[in-house]
Amino acid sequence: MTLSPARSGRRQPALRLRTAPVLLALGGAAALPGCMMKSAAMATSAAFSSASGAVGSAVTAGVGMAGSASAASAPGIGEGALQLTQAEAAAVALQASLSDMAEGVETCLQSLGGGGVVENAVSKGWVLTQTAAQGQSAGRQIRKNTLRGTIMPNRSCSFRTGAVAASMATSKVQSLLDEKFSGRYRKGSPYGRKGPCDGYTVDLGAERAWIFFTAENGDVCTGSGAGVTVQKL
Repeated sequence: MTLSPARSGRRQPALRLRTAPVLLALGGAAALPGCMMKSAAMATSAAFSSASGAVGSAVTAGVGMAGSASAASAPGIGEGALQLTQAEAAAVALQASLSDMAEGVETCLQSLGGGGVVENAVSKGWVLTQTAAQGQSAGRQIRKNTLRGTIMPNRSCSFRTGAVAASMATSKVQSLLDEKFSGRYRKGSPYGRKGPCDGYTVDLGAERAWIFFTAENGDVCTGSGAGVTVQKL
């Protein structure tokens, strides 16, 4: 918007609204007509709002980009979170394997004489994976999470896993015996051996059972993984 020249014919310099904020700042507003002051103020406000919005958008964009850059460049943030999740998952899996092993041993001790080990295990969430054919001595295979079990009816149960160490299995089984068979077991084999693999001898009333430990592959219990066998005596 431009002021019109005076009627005298003498052309005066054009005064554009973009100079109004400068005039106002220098105190020249008093020399402007009322309509000009109002227009200049409106133009100044609009210009300020527009400039503020532009600056705000730029700052917001800058912060967003800086935040993204910081997150992307910060070493190990994503990796650390992933590792923590894996560590937590491993801890949960470890406890689950120990609990499953204790459950298998308890089920075997409760049912070994009656021959209902597999049926009772299945009722607790174990899965029957193989049934021995008639006349075979391979036993019946069951599984729960990382635990693999072999049930020899009226004779023995064995459970193996690579998720825990034999020392952990020994401690877990002793905790089970303390809770469920307190005063009814002693450390060591029925033959008097008391080594780290010789486990416990349990009095079941009419009969006894020997619980001993191995590695996952059935070798000495200082090997990898864990195995526990409940043997009817």
